[in-house]
Amino acid sequence: MFFSSQFVIFYSFVLTSINECINNNEIKCEYLSIGRDQSLITNEIQRHKRFVLFPEYKLWLNDWRYLNHPNKFIYWISNFYPNKIHSNYVQSYIHHIVNNINKFINNKISSIGQASSIDKANFHYNFFNYEICPTDDSLSTTINVQSIESLIIYSRQVIKDNRYRAHGGILLNSINNSTISTMKFNIHHTFLIHQDFQYDPVEYKCNSDGSHCFMDLYAVMLHETLHGFGIEHTEKKLANKSFLAVMHLYASRIMCHDDIRAIRMVYGLSVKRINSIYDDTCRRDFPLNPLQKLINKCHRLIIFYIYRIGLSISFILFLLTIIYILLIKHYLHRNDYDQLSSPQSVRSQQTYDKIHKPAINAFLWHNDYLNN
Repeated sequence: MFFSSQFVIFYSFVLTSINECINNNEIKCEYLSIGRDQSLITNEIQRHKRFVLFPEYKLWLNDWRYLNHPNKFIYWISNFYPNKIHSNYVQSYIHHIVNNINKFINNKISSIGQASSIDKANFHYNFFNYEICPTDDSLSTTINVQSIESLIIYSRQVIKDNRYRAHGGILLNSINNSTISTMKFNIHHTFLIHQDFQYDPVEYKCNSDGSHCFMDLYAVMLHETLHGFGIEHTEKKLANKSFLAVMHLYASRIMCHDDIRAIRMVYGLSVKRINSIYDDTCRRDFPLNPLQKLINKCHRLIIFYIYRIGLSISFILFLLTIIYILLIKHYLHRNDYDQLSSPQSVRSQQTYDKIHKPAINAFLWHNDYLNN
């Protein structure tokens, strides 16, 4: 009886603990009438995030805690609309993005993996509609979907005015200064899926009033993931108007030189030019636009066919040269024979022989002189 009571008490404690964990990560929404994510200071609400502009290294509010540079990248996906974006694509994009980032930071990230539970992740990817709480939307999926933070819901007008499409930032635990990165994607817009990261064009276009956009999912996830490490937008007012960078609001699937320097700085690595072996990445304007893709394809075809045509022409010229040599040799031989066999040639030869015929002088034994 005593053992049974202990078991009941223990079982009740376990259920209570599980329920508390579930309740802590249950879907919660916060409704705001003003924008809080876009500007640094909007309506006296400060956005605590750091800023990188090389060669200077600046921080807003001088708060160096807003950096996230884990040696193990553990992520969690909160996808409330898997019917629009399949989580498998999100997962594969995360691995591809972080693996590429890891090349630039000398493989400081030892492992990349999905968290076994939401509280063990240090990077969180949330896909929801900024206009409506998932619990109120019949089109959303809430079963087995958890969120580490409250989802901020805005009115459609606020979203339109502030161009809220996707966000990335860092949550700071004020008790132990631990950091958790959160990336949010407004599923109201259309995120495009591509398989060929190098040659498929990066699309980022919106309708006339900006209320709906079509955006390359990989490029947007790369941008927001860099926010998750603590990298802010590069300064907009630059002397170089052709400056390209992912964090300079340039839609790209590859990191540019400023982005690479920023992530290296986050991990405490050198950013001197002698270490910037990828300094010219974005000056090639990859990924290719449709025209560049066509030119590149034509270039490869031209090179291929020039090689084949060159070999064919060389072989044909070789055959023609052999034929030419044979014809010339046969023609010259025949011409010489015809000249020698003609009457005029015979008479000319006889005249020449008569004129140049040597005289024969000799003495006989009986001393008679022989003269021709």
